[in-house]
Amino acid sequence: MAMVMVSPTVNSETLGTYTVDIGSNLTDALTVHCQSNRGDDLGNQVLQYSGHFGWKFDVILGQPRMFSCSLSFGNLNGMFDAFIYGRDFARCNDNLCQWVVDPKGVYINLKDKGWKLEYYWKTGELNEDLLS
Repeated sequence: MAMVMVSPTVNSETLGTYTVDIGSNLTDALTVHCQSNRGDDLGNQVLQYSGHFGWKFDVILGQPRMFSCSLSFGNLNGMFDAFIYGRDFARCNDNLCQWVVDPKGVYINLKDKGWKLEYYWKTGELNEDLLS
């Protein structure tokens, strides 16, 4: 698994260090490109079947942190929010937010609940699964 460390901010109160991991269960190559709301661009990553890409970062008090990722493989393209502090601080396992992309969509590993389809492919794009 490729791992990137996003630079922490010095002299600020850290709410925690988080890791996001995206895996592929696709037979075709998956291109992932993630960026944060604070200007961190993690570049294009190409994942083969069972490949992973991950990164670590600090969440700083008063500085909301969010990472969004674009995905493409074959004729399917989409974007999803890989990390939003207010949404994910309590639902990720020990500050690890795990995602897996497969032909149905994008799954998240929820704390105490296991894997859930969070975004599904529809007409070539990702849609948020609004079902609980």
